[in-house]
Amino acid sequence: MDIDIPIPYGVPYLGGSPKFWTTTATSLPSFDTRIDDPRWTGSYAFGWGSGAGSLVLLRIGWFHESGQDYLYLSFHCRVDALSDKEDQLWIGLDTAHGELFIKIEWDSKGTVTSSPQTDAGGETVWIATVHERMSASSNRVNPGTVAGATPQWIYDNTRAWRAEVGVAPHINYPWAIHMRIPIKPTATSKLDPEGVSIDKSDFRMWVYGEQWYNEDPGTGLPLDSTPFQWPPEYYGDGTPKAPYDDDSNFSPPAMSAWNKLKCVSTATGAGGIAIWEGSFGTRNPGSTNQYEFIRNFNNTFFAKPVNNDPAAAVPAGSIGATFRMANWGSTIGEGGDWEALSVTYVDAVRKDTNRGDLPAGGAAPSNTADIEVQWDSSAWEGDIALGIKTDHQCMAVDLDVRAGSYSLSKASAVQNMNFVTNSVQVREAEINLKGAGALVDFAYLFLEMVGMTEGAYNWEAAAENALAQNPKDKELIAVVDRLRPIFAEASQGQNIEDQVAAALADVDMDIIQRLIPFAKVHVYYPTGQQIRRHGRQCAVTTPATSYGLFGLAQHTEGWRAAFDGAVRINENLYQIPVPKTLRKVRVSTKLQGLHKNEKPLRIQPVVKLGGPSLGEGILSGLLDRLDLLQRLQRRISDRIWVLEEITRRAANIGERITGAAWAGEARKVLGEVKEHGITARETASSLSRHQQSAAGLEQKLTVMDSFLDALSLHDESTITAVVKKAFGTTKGVFPQILAVAQSAYMSAWKLSPIVETGTENMRAAETLVLQADDAAGLLRRIERDFDRRSPFDIDLDIPPITREPDLLAPLPKKALPGGAETLRRAMPRLNALSRTLKDMRKRFDAVDTTHRGLSEIVKDLGQFDEALVRKLTIRLQRAGG
Repeated sequence: MDIDIPIPYGVPYLGGSPKFWTTTATSLPSFDTRIDDPRWTGSYAFGWGSGAGSLVLLRIGWFHESGQDYLYLSFHCRVDALSDKEDQLWIGLDTAHGELFIKIEWDSKGTVTSSPQTDAGGETVWIATVHERMSASSNRVNPGTVAGATPQWIYDNTRAWRAEVGVAPHINYPWAIHMRIPIKPTATSKLDPEGVSIDKSDFRMWVYGEQWYNEDPGTGLPLDSTPFQWPPEYYGDGTPKAPYDDDSNFSPPAMSAWNKLKCVSTATGAGGIAIWEGSFGTRNPGSTNQYEFIRNFNNTFFAKPVNNDPAAAVPAGSIGATFRMANWGSTIGEGGDWEALSVTYVDAVRKDTNRGDLPAGGAAPSNTADIEVQWDSSAWEGDIALGIKTDHQCMAVDLDVRAGSYSLSKASAVQNMNFVTNSVQVREAEINLKGAGALVDFAYLFLEMVGMTEGAYNWEAAAENALAQNPKDKELIAVVDRLRPIFAEASQGQNIEDQVAAALADVDMDIIQRLIPFAKVHVYYPTGQQIRRHGRQCAVTTPATSYGLFGLAQHTEGWRAAFDGAVRINENLYQIPVPKTLRKVRVSTKLQGLHKNEKPLRIQPVVKLGGPSLGEGILSGLLDRLDLLQRLQRRISDRIWVLEEITRRAANIGERITGAAWAGEARKVLGEVKEHGITARETASSLSRHQQSAAGLEQKLTVMDSFLDALSLHDESTITAVVKKAFGTTKGVFPQILAVAQSAYMSAWKLSPIVETGTENMRAAETLVLQADDAAGLLRRIERDFDRRSPFDIDLDIPPITREPDLLAPLPKKALPGGAETLRRAMPRLNALSRTLKDMRKRFDAVDTTHRGLSEIVKDLGQFDEALVRKLTIRLQRAGG
């Protein structure tokens, strides 16, 4: 891919190159300790991850300084679950003397710090090594074999950050590598100590970073890695490809596959046109949240593309947009169940394109220049009522060029952040892995919490602190000025949550994140690929879209977050099973702004996969699901009489048909309706026999859930004392405790996909039963009309109906009250009814399979001593009080 690398223009009054590499005040302001120096603004940028912001951001720019050209590169990993020494960065450069591979990795003695770390060759914080391919005919690089001494310019011009952000147990460890690459045309080799010989008007580059976010709790060795490669490389099935084979074999792509770069002075079209996560949404009267739609309303959607060309504006009507929505949660890009909205136009001339010119220089266009369309949400009411769609939705927008010739540097964005103001907010998120490999049956959830410190959160102090770090950021200044009078009301004891949300309704997400505490959930799923590290096979994962919540709860004393339906397997990492058939699952995401004297949400203890578990809270979400499953079944059982009526009336009508040529076809269809109705009724009736096993399972899980809740209140010494007091000894009791806890965890793991699949089929079956209920009225109409007219009216000459009407559509108003005519006109709908009943039976069969799975788990759980567990639970609860 050909890419123009611009000279970053920074922000007003803060231009020039980022000064991470020196503390010498050669220009003012000089040294900047922040990972995200605003002077990177205007550089080429490429991000991985979407929905709640980028997980990793790569930026490249160039400057001419003191008579020499320099290439600037920043690799910023914004989200990392572990302070892990396995993270690393590779940079491939196309030099006049051949390929040069630079590897930066953390040294085992490296410390966590928010300041940039130099190394000067001491290898005490980070290690830089240089490499080349093993031979001219091989793509392989041996990471353990260096090409020679590391050039001094790397130590002089490279800095590394590793920070610790958040509140235990949910800590995030963002890190970054910034590098300033001297361009030296007269370099005598690719290992020249003063710089590299590259042609800045035509050269190639490759970047590869590895993030390790999960480890074996016993050995501390890595388990799962997510690779970030630029340009991205994939296997034939679209799976992200990692170049690592094992510890000693690394296979970067051939140089011909690297990105082709050109440093440009005028930067015409540099950066192109982009849409960012906070630059689109809804704009509805009276709404304080641009990230939500209003039900039964004609919603206005907007998109605010940014034109990064430093000189030329983009005329109105040049850039178009397509808006999509999916259930709130996580998806694989814009795969899964994203639905393009059927919109109408606010502007009849510009339609779904920019209504005004997009200004040059990356400035945000005025609202009157935005792309604006409208969408009537009433079309979704049926699906929301059935639970197929949720009240809260993810939003996505895709840009395209409608007129002229423009580069789209970021053509798509996904928005998954919502504002919440309640003390405890519970949101059901859908993890949708449609598009992943067929064998993927789980996902990782990494919880990132920023600004959610212990103690009262001071919004005004946060705003002033953000302003102090970015004193020349005009957009930030305008937003803080807007918030100051609202904060003044808060100091007088007024509730300002809704006012803050309204003030931030049209503000870019990046600005909001500097001012308001938030929790994000980053979702990763296994690709099926593996890499070998430290002599063991490690899984390769890749990110799906993220989702999250901005916390606007006032007067908080801290924040807590938890999941129902997921298992905590590391400090801030959770795992959730995903049914292979549905490719999706829902998980309750809880966020609490803790107020004084309020009971905090309990956070699950870490569960060691494959060993005894003392996990708490892993069953509560499943109990709710199991209860829903039973309620759906009871509702269906209450409507079984509809199937009996359908079969009886179909048989009655079939016996009364004689005469016409099409009578045989009518009897055949009515016979099918009768047959499918009988089998569906029998299958549905058999489900009631399983109700006892479902109720028994719910009882056992409730006992286990209470036990795990009580167990999580105490440490091992307290538990030992309670057991000894209750039973006079600890012998034989602890194995039972561990067995029950482990059984609960494994049952939860097995149950989640079974109950999810059963609920989905039960919902579908209920919809079909409601359709059959309406169809029963159709058969009653046919019987009634037969009673009114002679059965010989079947010989009437009635023209055939060529279009199959909807099953639930009313009969034609002109129909005569003759049973034969009514039957003839109803034939297409009777065919549809036959198919509905057949599908209903399949759904009931699937639910029956679900119940058999539940029965098996009931047998597994039958081994534990329920009386002992109840006794222990009571004793532990008393000890906790």
